[in-house]
Amino acid sequence: MRQTLETSIYSASFTDTRFFAFSRRHQRLGRIDTPVPLFANSSILKAATYYDTLFSVGFSESSLSALDNKFPENESPAIDINDYGYDSDSDLSDYDETAPSENEDDVPSQQESNESPVQGDVGEPREQPGAISAGKLGRTVIVKDAALRTYTALIFYLYTGEITFRSLTSSQREPSANAESSRSCSPKSMYRLADKLGVEELKRLAFEALKANLGETNIVQEAFSKFTATPGFEEIRSMELGILRQACRSTKVQSDLPQMMRRAVRGELPHAEEMVDSLIRRIIA
Repeated sequence: MRQTLETSIYSASFTDTRFFAFSRRHQRLGRIDTPVPLFANSSILKAATYYDTLFSVGFSESSLSALDNKFPENESPAIDINDYGYDSDSDLSDYDETAPSENEDDVPSQQESNESPVQGDVGEPREQPGAISAGKLGRTVIVKDAALRTYTALIFYLYTGEITFRSLTSSQREPSANAESSRSCSPKSMYRLADKLGVEELKRLAFEALKANLGETNIVQEAFSKFTATPGFEEIRSMELGILRQACRSTKVQSDLPQMMRRAVRGELPHAEEMVDSLIRRIIA
């Protein structure tokens, strides 16, 4: 059953809604590209209490079009990394910046975008299964602020109530087999998306997964990250500040924190102003 549901996400055979989510990041050129289609069945999604939210927050510009693999011609197959809003999103795959091609400045063509493989397990491209009914119409949404991997996990969660999170890169933990599946995602990426959509239970699950990934080895790095500084993420900042205080006597934190504070003083971390202010207030309180 789970395999059937996962397969349906990449096929329009039994669906009436199509999302295009971007999958790759090109840091040097400052863009996110390679959109890949995902499909959803509204009759299944209606069983979830979050269905109305899915289509009422941020998707007012959806359009009625054929449910095929072709990216809409009136949309750009690449977006500026600043417009994406989360340039460190670990759910995006990265181009090999060390091996530039002659055409690296070109935006992926319409054909390239339409033929982009869906990523299965890490490093393994997977062809999109299932025949797509010619001329079948449905709603099309271009997702410009969440990665393909994150959105796949979201749809699967709305179908089943199940979610698998990957370990934070900063935690240096060995990934489990389940965490590397195509429907797993970063807890930070999902927290950001669930917060935007108002999917509170999923947001809570992402919060708990993020918290479980924090410790003395990575708390300083995460506490001063752009993600933690996101406006409205007060509970993230409060939680990480608490963990930082608990770990402040560890050798790792005592080594990392002064270095991070020096960077903040030099103006290298303008986004971390609130975290620095909170630390100072805790010290003098």
